[in-house]
Amino acid sequence: REIQPDIIQTWLYHSDLMGSLASRFGHHVPVIWGVHHTTPSASSVKPTTWTIVRVLTILSRYLPSRIICCSDSAYQSHLALGYPKDKMTRIHNGVDTKVFRPNPDAKRVLRKELGISPSSKIIGMFARYNPQKDHRTFIQAAAILTKTVPDVHFVLAGTDVDPSNDTLKLEIVKGGIQDRVDLLGPRVDMPILQAGVDIVSLSSMFGEALPMSLCEGMSCGTPCVATNIGDTANIIGDTGLVIEPQNPNALANAWEDILKLPEQEYQRLSTNARQRMIENFNLADMIQQYRQVYKVATSQV
Repeated sequence: REIQPDIIQTWLYHSDLMGSLASRFGHHVPVIWGVHHTTPSASSVKPTTWTIVRVLTILSRYLPSRIICCSDSAYQSHLALGYPKDKMTRIHNGVDTKVFRPNPDAKRVLRKELGISPSSKIIGMFARYNPQKDHRTFIQAAAILTKTVPDVHFVLAGTDVDPSNDTLKLEIVKGGIQDRVDLLGPRVDMPILQAGVDIVSLSSMFGEALPMSLCEGMSCGTPCVATNIGDTANIIGDTGLVIEPQNPNALANAWEDILKLPEQEYQRLSTNARQRMIENFNLADMIQQYRQVYKVATSQV
């Protein structure tokens, strides 16, 4: 009531519900839902969240002006849940390719911080600690890879991915790779991390729609290896590798395949990865598409 907004844009299920209710208590401005999750079943989210999803499926016919899905997989899964097709549209997440870009100094800076050899290979995963991300499979794959690639290190960053996480530390100890893994916690220098590693990886086993960590890595010219969840395969294309989830051996093998590429082939993947982001997943295009949706929504008031 105080702000008198022209539009209420909500992000994720709980805010889709709360934003819609707020609109009804305010002055009935258009509400546009943001769907950033692939939700095929109740097992993919918390029970309370699943209840909200079921409520939103009913309310989706009445409350939002438009429903914007950040990926093809999010669109299809919510269409299957019962969201109305005539209100739904797809606008892919976009990455700021001016911020996330190749940085020749990043590898040196990161290795100096970690205290490892300038020639060491680094595989990174940048994701909060959550069952969805399946850090256990990542650590198991890391333990497998160290048996065949001697000078490889692993960098994990994100909320609760730090030395105080006893569960994660136990997995690392069980794998015998304490001296190969760094837990950095939340970071604000993601362009350095994304450009400083040799592979950006994601081991998620459900729920992903269009993971930004992969887009940011590719925009920095870093090849990616990830599990085939959500739109991952469409993001990576032929610039990296996609494997089935919850398979440590497949993940370790994919990492090794990338690390053992000839330098010229690795650089080709690097160049193509960045170009793929510029052409298909850039921030400017995303903003323009949102503006068009907002323009139509406000004109219908």
